[in-house]
Amino acid sequence: MVITVNSLRGQLMSLVNFFGAHKEQADRYRQLLEIVLTNSGSELKLFVEAIVNEHVSLVISRQILNDVSLQLAILPDEVSKQVSLFALEKVQPRVASIRQRLAEIYRLIYISFKRLLTLILNSFILNLLNYKLL
Repeated sequence: MVITVNSLRGQLMSLVNFFGAHKEQADRYRQLLEIVLTNSGSELKLFVEAIVNEHVSLVISRQILNDVSLQLAILPDEVSKQVSLFALEKVQPRVASIRQRLAEIYRLIYISFKRLLTLILNSFILNLLNYKLL
């Protein structure tokens, strides 16, 4: 089945605005991927760009990107190379954003544990001093 770029864009937009179970949304992306794979690389690039969009949940994005990567091994080398490089280019900013968020979470955990340890040590020292004063 041949799909035009405009038709693909419309279907991808409807999936971004889809409200339902993640499994159902992932299944719809997979169905669309099957159609896209029968077309040229430009539609596949558009598909990849859509699934790594920040409006698509990471759960869905990761699953469908995995499906795309499995299909890349089957495609002709030139198409596979072009789409792979394109996907890496599009995924990298999202990965960097996630790493930044994780770094912030780690920093907050560090601060929290440091405060807790300080409280425990201060309590221990106070108890030790009170014990020696008695």
